[in-house]
Parts: sequence; structure tokens; C-alpha cells
Amino acid sequence: MKKLALILVLLAGLILPLACTNNQPTGPLATYNLTATFTISFTPTATNWAGYTSTPTPGAGTNTATPLVTSTPRNTSTSDSTPTATFTITATVSQPTPVSTASAWLTGNVPPNGLAYDGSATIYVAEGLEGLTGGQIQTFTASGTPVSVFSTIGSYTFSQPNGVAYSSYNGNIYVVDQVNNAVYEINPAGPTLVGSGPLTTWTSTGGDAPSSFSGPEGIAVDASGNVYVADTGNDYVEVFHPSLSSAPVTEFGGSGSGNGEFNNPSAVAIDGSGNIYVADASNPQTGNNQRVQIFSSSYAYSSQFSIGADSDIYGMALSGGNIYLADSGTGQVEEYSTAGVFLTAGLGISPTHSPSPDSLVFIGSNLLVGDYNNNQLYLVTP
Repeated sequence: MKKLALILVLLAGLILPLACTNNQPTGPLATYNLTATFTISFTPTATNWAGYTSTPTPGAGTNTATPLVTSTPRNTSTSDSTPTATFTITATVSQPTPVSTASAWLTGNVPPNGLAYDGSATIYVAEGLEGLTGGQIQTFTASGTPVSVFSTIGSYTFSQPNGVAYSSYNGNIYVVDQVNNAVYEINPAGPTLVGSGPLTTWTSTGGDAPSSFSGPEGIAVDASGNVYVADTGNDYVEVFHPSLSSAPVTEFGGSGSGNGEFNNPSAVAIDGSGNIYVADASNPQTGNNQRVQIFSSSYAYSSQFSIGADSDIYGMALSGGNIYLADSGTGQVEEYSTAGVFLTAGLGISPTHSPSPDSLVFIGSNLLVGDYNNNQLYLVTP
């Protein structure tokens, strides 16, 4: 939540009552809906202070705060001594009950990286700890009851599964494994591996397009069963037939900041018209592109919009014509229109520890959020 600032023009003997409301978008996804009234009094010892900015800290539990603040305001004159002001802030903070349709679900000892839903009965969670081998796929009912878990498929062992997607085309799930640089097609009824093994290499479409994965993270499936992989290390999105044949449908992207180019693409989603949304916004500390790019169903670049400089996106979901981003950089879920207009942000819940939303999927009209830091899933109503 953005900090709430008070700007005081300090004049001798002045008492200021202020009514203040935060200007951050509100709504079910907003963690706090802050409305506060402040009464500030102070006794200055100089007459030419430039002003002072203070951030009151809301109290916990009772949602009230009465801190005593002693501060040294800015002084614009070198001839003055160092003036100080003591003033009392009385605040009442409204933190509404989280809009939640389920309690937090513990997903075991491995944090969630990816989420998928079959539309009726089963939720699939890809779980793995960054930088370490191992991981698993865990399943839940649509109401959050754990059903099963598996860390191997056939003769293959997962090593940080980072994304999972359900295909309504054939009823299978597709798992992308960041460390093994592989994509698995799995029949969840077994579960059993479909085909002779995971997809790891293919015949390149030419140019500088890759022929093997490099740390892939995001995965999605369209209505025709085609599989889209956000190949993070290669700065490409690769599209494969449902059977994961070695001849891809297409590959698009390439390293750069121009239209249609990527710098560590990390998530991909497909809308009902076949338009492709790619989160080109991971690892902001490396100066990445910090944007979402949109491509037509024929894979042509269409448009883009910028997101926050601190954003670190690893999950994306589409619903009602809007785009939802799991932003581990800001610790929030952010909602945008398809035109790139920022609508709201937050989690709808207040985790015990610093949240890191890493994955998203809609369960009907509710949004399931995977929280990497807290090893939990949250079901909220946006």
C-alpha cells in the first residue's frame, strides 16, 4: 500500500485538523481501504521552516493509532538552529474484512509456482523451490480439499515445475519444468506421461529462434490445444501442437525492448479470441522491459502497456475483459483493462508474512492466488 503522507506548513502556534483519504484504487483486491482523520498540533521554535512530511503507522488489531511523533523538520535557513516539533497524531484506520470465499490452503512444504483448473472438479498446483531441485504437482478439489500429489511421472522426476496448464482440447495437463528445461504432457487420470518423454528439443523455425528451452517459466493452452511456453532464458514464446511434436507451430520474440521483443518473458495467457498476452516483466533489478505485450491470434504484435518499475510478474489470468497479474515484486495482484488502464491492486487478504503472489487461475468468478512466500493459496473475489 502506498504510504500516506502529511505535508505540514509550520507556522507559530497553528493547529490543523485534516481529513485524509488514500488515493489508491479501492475494491475487493485492495488490501486496505484507508480513511483517517488527523489532528496535529505543534509548537515551533523557528519561523521559516519549509515543511515536514510524516507517515502515520496504523495500529494492529484495534485499527487505531495514537503515536507521539517527535521529528526534525527541514530548515531552509543556515542561520537558524536545528528546530524540532512535537505533535500528536490521532488516527482511526478502517481495514475491511477481506473478501474471501475460502481460508488459506496449505500446499505443503513446497511453495506454489503455477496453477490450473479443469473448469469443473480439479485444481492443479505446480510446486517447487527456486534454485533447488525437486518439486511436485499437487491436486485439490474445487473447494480446496487435497486429493493427490506426485513428484515423478513415468521415469522422470520433476525439478522445479514452474507452470501448469489444463487443456480442454484433450483433458490433459502440461507442466513446464524450469530446471529440467522440459515440458511434460500428462494424463491426470493416472497420472501417466503422454508420449515417450518430455519435450526438450525441437527443429527450430529458423533465424535466431531456439531449438531447446532455457529456464522456461510460463505455459498456457488455447482452445485448439496448442501449447504456448514462455521460454524465459531464450526471450521467446514457442507454440507447439497438442502432441508436443518436434515441429513447433511457431516461435516469436527475440531479445530486446522493441515491439514484439522480450527480456525474460515469464507468463503467457490466451483469451477467447485467441489473442496472446505475454508478461515481459520479470527480474526488475536487471532493468527489464516492465510491460505486458499483446499479440493477435496469428502471432503478430498488436499492442503493449507498461506496468510498475518494481513489478516482477510470474502469473497472469484473464476474466471479464480484464487482465490480472501476480506481482511478486509489489506483493499484490494487479488488475488492468485490456487497454492497459490500471484498475486496482491488493490481495483481498492480509497474510501473516510478506506476500509474494506467484500464480493465478480463476475458479468460476473467484480468483485463486498462489503465494510463494507463505506456501499458501488464497481464494478471493475480485
